[in-house]
Amino acid sequence: MAKKKVNLFAKHTKGDDEVRLSDKSYLDDYIPPVEEKKEATIKKNIKSVVPIEKVEEKSPAIKRATIVVWDEDLTEFRNMIHTIKKSGNYQYTQKDAFARAVQLLKEEVMTKYGPLQDAPPPKKGRW
Repeated sequence: MAKKKVNLFAKHTKGDDEVRLSDKSYLDDYIPPVEEKKEATIKKNIKSVVPIEKVEEKSPAIKRATIVVWDEDLTEFRNMIHTIKKSGNYQYTQKDAFARAVQLLKEEVMTKYGPLQDAPPPKKGRW
C-alpha cells in the first residue's frame, strides 16, 4: 500500500467562501490607519565648522621591536619569568623583566662611562 503524501504548508480551501478558522490570520481584517506625510524640513540653525587646533603626533610609549638574541639567552630569559610567575607574582611580564634589565644595565653604564649620550634616530622602517 502506497503512502499518501500530505503537504502541511499548502493552503486548502473548499471553496471561495469556506475557509477554516485555523487558516485565517487575525491580521487579515486589520486595516492600518493612513498617516499624513510630513514634508522634510531643513534646519536653518546650522553651526559653522570650528577649526580644531593642530594635534601633534606623539610616538607611543610602548613600541614593538625585533631584536636578535642567542637562543640560550632567550630560553633562560623565559625560564626566569616563568620561575617568578610560579613563585606567586602572576602579573610579572617579559616587558617588566626587560625594563628591569635595561635599568640595571643603565646604572652600570652610567657608573663606568658617565652620562648617557643620545643615539641617532633609527633608520626608516626599523621602528
